[in-house]
Amino acid sequence: MEYEIHTECRECDGYGIREHQIAVDETKESDCAECDGSGLVMHREEFDSEADAKADYPESFIRGTKWTPAEAGKRADMIASELGFLR
Repeated sequence: MEYEIHTECRECDGYGIREHQIAVDETKESDCAECDGSGLVMHREEFDSEADAKADYPESFIRGTKWTPAEAGKRADMIASELGFLR
């Protein structure tokens, strides 16, 4: 199954902001171009299970790219209740 792996950005150390020195005693902050200011970089990779993905990336946020039927049902119920279709 394919998983999204969200890891801490190496360019900004997960802060989402980088400092640029523009003069000897002056710096300017800007959003990190690598992670677009989020502090996380995402890539996709195939694994046999979520446990295998977590073993390779223990410090990362991991989620499957395809919903299981149970997850899809929960999401559908949540949307229906927000729209007032479930009581």
